Amino acid sequence: SRMGQDFSMRVPLIDVHGSVGFTTGDDPAAPRYWEGRPTAAAMELIKDLKEGAVKMGLNYDGKLPEPTMLPVKWPNGIINGSQGIAVGYSSNIVPHNPTEVMNSVIALVKDPDLTTEKIMEIMPGPDMPTGGILMGYEGVKEYYETGKGTFSIRGKYTIEPGARGTHTAIFSDAPYLVSAEQVVSAIERHKKDRGRFKGISSVKDLSDIDNGFKLSINIKAGANPEVVLKDVFRWTPLEQKFSVNMNVLKYGVPTVSSVKDMLADFIDFRSECIINKINYRLIELDKYIERLDGIIKVLVDIDKAISIIRKSEDAKVASEALQKQFKINEEQASYILSMALRRLTKSDSLSIKQEIKELKEEHKYLNTLLKDNKKFNEYLIDELENTKKIIGDERRTYISNKTEEELKKEAAAIRKAA
Repeated sequence: SRMGQDFSMRVPLIDVHGSVGFTTGDDPAAPRYWEGRPTAAAMELIKDLKEGAVKMGLNYDGKLPEPTMLPVKWPNGIINGSQGIAVGYSSNIVPHNPTEVMNSVIALVKDPDLTTEKIMEIMPGPDMPTGGILMGYEGVKEYYETGKGTFSIRGKYTIEPGARGTHTAIFSDAPYLVSAEQVVSAIERHKKDRGRFKGISSVKDLSDIDNGFKLSINIKAGANPEVVLKDVFRWTPLEQKFSVNMNVLKYGVPTVSSVKDMLADFIDFRSECIINKINYRLIELDKYIERLDGIIKVLVDIDKAISIIRKSEDAKVASEALQKQFKINEEQASYILSMALRRLTKSDSLSIKQEIKELKEEHKYLNTLLKDNKKFNEYLIDELENTKKIIGDERRTYISNKTEEELKKEAAAIRKAA
């Protein structure tokens, strides 16, 4: 169900019919009440399987073919993020904006010497499925360069004045993986056990299927809303710290990677998939051209070919006779024998020659891609651009460029004014 939740996945992989929850903390319906299919974005991760893009192995019991890796057309690990703990190492990769990531990949294909600063101009930071406001931008720069860094996400809010000096803070976004229930529980616990939040009269979870996350905090008359919210961010999950650790398996070895390294690794892998696809297609083209050449030779005297087939005792005898009569090889003879008679008799020599010409042109073009790095990169960029159209999306998380020092001064000024 998680792969169908747009508040959990930056690019959902399952198109769900039914309820899998509408916001973090809302439990999905039992699986029997919903059904799903791969999204168009998910199909981009597996589409090239039939085109020989990756090596195929066998499944657990050795009965069915299974890919050793998926021939992904977009870097799922960077865009949807990944969290995990394994023996001896852990990983925490936060989600990023799909359009920005694809634009960064394209820019890196064009210029492999692209600096981290240039990448950050295209892809300025993480982009959480649940939006929010990013604080502590130095941590973003740090993990872009080193693979490790810390930043915070605050819920997005507006303050509305009420009657007799009261105010209401309406939160429309929460930090990633934070539910309204967690916030309500934290405020009530701190009010009861520690005497905090004296300026808050009530807090309500207004989240629903139409509006998604929505939280209302009612602030008492005379209380400074900004001061109250500073305490809310301090003592509740409405501000969450995220410690990024971009630890990935590289040739089977856990490696902490910079953002540029991860993008470059995706380009290398995608290039390898394209080379595999081209070589697979070249083998297919050779086979098709060879078969069509055989048909051309047989069409010189189709009546003779039919006569040979009719008079032969079995397929082996017919194959040997066709090979001898028309100077074709065993593969060509077998293909002709496998054709339905109506197809063979209706075959047109001119149209087949035109088809052979087109196949040879494709063959030449594909060979050019393997030899000409510029044309290969153009092909790769076209692929990336097409995928970007499928997965692209607007940014949801607002990035504040204020430093930690500036945020501390701002908080001190608010408290002093109170």
